[in-house]
Amino acid sequence: MLADPLGELRDVEVAGRSREHELFGLVDGNKRLGWTATVVFYDINGMELEAPDDDAYDTVIAAAEGTLDVPELARCLRGWARPAAQ
Repeated sequence: MLADPLGELRDVEVAGRSREHELFGLVDGNKRLGWTATVVFYDINGMELEAPDDDAYDTVIAAAEGTLDVPELARCLRGWARPAAQ
């Protein structure tokens, strides 16, 4: 049994999302789509992301440019994740 199943799930999700912008051939909006998909993923799993707008923007841009690695992205998301209000 995993010590932190939701934490493991988040790490898997982060790895998948970290390069999502490269997979979709949208003319514009890949980064917005990736961020929105991440927020929805957390919501479906009973969590919400409380990220300051500037920090979220900087993180998304860094991930898209490849200057933010997966473990660092996971750390950022873990720091912003909170249980969703019921």
